[in-house]
Amino acid sequence: MNERLCKIVEKLNQNEECAKVYLKNGTILICNNNNFSPFTYLHSLFPPLNYPEIKKIETLLNLKLPIEYKDFLFSYNGMNIFESNICVLGLSKKNVRNSFKDVFQPIDIIMENLLLKNKHFYKFAASSNGDSFYFNKNEANKVYLKKKVTNNFKLCNLSFYDWLEETVINFHDGFTKVKKM
Repeated sequence: MNERLCKIVEKLNQNEECAKVYLKNGTILICNNNNFSPFTYLHSLFPPLNYPEIKKIETLLNLKLPIEYKDFLFSYNGMNIFESNICVLGLSKKNVRNSFKDVFQPIDIIMENLLLKNKHFYKFAASSNGDSFYFNKNEANKVYLKKKVTNNFKLCNLSFYDWLEETVINFHDGFTKVKKM
């Protein structure tokens, strides 16, 4: 795993009360939130993809994924962080959810983008406020924000790891302030 990604994931684990749960399918659940439900977690990190699965994404979407995002997918097949306030898309491996462990799946990057039919941008993450994050097909690794209200694309970070690190730090600091109140 990339050293930078390791540091980002460490930040997700910094809350001293948080325990990790490892599901049989490889999903890592971090910090149970019993206030809502015994099955609610602050963070869900999904098990890594392999090369054929990443190639499937690229083939079906007719694009080449940025190197940092591919590296991320080799470590985690998406993640829902800060009570799903941010969802990094991955590859959903089951269309039908037959058991409890099947609930823990990422939002599917293929389905999200096939529905969009955008020629220049493709979605890789979403926020609970309706904003979405995209890569430009012609500018590898640059991250664009598409605000729900304006529907315009605006450059927000020069790389996927810059975006992920900034997002985790901002949300972590916000959650820490709220917990201290």
